[in-house]
Amino acid sequence: MFKQLYRKLTLTNALILICFLLVFSYSIVSIFSYALGQSSKVTLRDKANQIIRRSQELGTFDFIIVEDYKEEDSPNKNVLRDSLDVHYIVWDNNGRLSSLNYVNKDLIKELFEQSREVYQNKSTEFEKMKVSNVNYQIYTQYYTLPNGIGGVIQVYQSSEIDNFILNQLFLIIVTIGLCSLIVLIIISSFLAKRSLEPVKQSYERQKEFVADASHELRTPLTIIKSNLEVLSLKEEETIAENKKWFDNIYTETDVMAKLVQNLLTLAQMDNKQISANMEIVVLSLIIEKVCKKMSVLAREKDILLQSVIADDVLVKGDQNRLEQLFVILIDNAIKYTPKGGQVKISLMTTSDKAYISIKDTGIGFEEEDKNKIFERFYRVDKVRSREQGGVGLGLSIAKWIIDEHKATLEIKSKLNEGSEFIIGFTSKNK
Repeated sequence: MFKQLYRKLTLTNALILICFLLVFSYSIVSIFSYALGQSSKVTLRDKANQIIRRSQELGTFDFIIVEDYKEEDSPNKNVLRDSLDVHYIVWDNNGRLSSLNYVNKDLIKELFEQSREVYQNKSTEFEKMKVSNVNYQIYTQYYTLPNGIGGVIQVYQSSEIDNFILNQLFLIIVTIGLCSLIVLIIISSFLAKRSLEPVKQSYERQKEFVADASHELRTPLTIIKSNLEVLSLKEEETIAENKKWFDNIYTETDVMAKLVQNLLTLAQMDNKQISANMEIVVLSLIIEKVCKKMSVLAREKDILLQSVIADDVLVKGDQNRLEQLFVILIDNAIKYTPKGGQVKISLMTTSDKAYISIKDTGIGFEEEDKNKIFERFYRVDKVRSREQGGVGLGLSIAKWIIDEHKATLEIKSKLNEGSEFIIGFTSKNK
């Protein structure tokens, strides 16, 4: 599945990059084309104005016809100088050709109609024209002599050089692009692999999660089924006589109910269907309430539950979620503390922080397990965890609650000596 998706992403990324290259190439060529066009307009207009000024000075449309003339032989050499690619035609008020500096019969025929239109409208035009497979840019302008008689000047040049430059520029860009295609494919492959990595990890976690959940549900169901089978063979015995089997069923049912509830909570967390309802709460009262609730469980295991709680500590948080957090952590501490051990809960404050410490004398864990204990279904001691009714989901929920409250978490633990969880909240006490 992921190989096919990887190929699709690689192809998609490559196509996107190639399209970007083509758009970039087209944009560069378009910009250069516009710049060359504007430059030609300025050149042609300046040339036209130069000739118009001289024509008005002479008071005539009739200029020297320039073909093979030399600058030193021309009295108007600064005006009538012929460049290699810029030429002009002057039409008088009767539509007759008065002056030109280059003879192109085919082009002259095409320009005549345009000159008549400009003469009638007394306007100025700039356009492109193709004659005899040659592209031209033409500037046409109406002007008058001092005596009020109007005429038309047309200045033009071939745009083949500009087209050649643009074509060469496009070829250069495309060539560079094609040479870079391998690099683009490598880049797209890298991007596809990188973008798929979190998806793949999420998929693997989901598979593992489903497998673990199925296993954890299967175990209590198997025990319940086995006990029911035993009960079915003891139909004549009383409930009191079969109390052991009923207790087993009740215990496993309770385990399964907690598991289902935790799975539902985790699913809601993943889908962002739940969030913390933040408000100012008295953290002292929340911890006292949880300690009273958990003291019963501690007494059943002959564990000393101690609490040192500062008064009237205020924090911003969700009261229900905070209760759930401390129940999970204290319950965990009691579960993994042997008979006769101690669990101590402390609430201390600084100028801007409130710290809750949950410390036990339990089994502890290795340093390498510190970053794994919040993973779903991860248990340091699976056998003992199963005996205590743990399924490895509580700490995952606890970590989510801590993150939702933007609280800090510090863990201290030594194998067979105990563990300490220290959670830091921003205090709202003034």
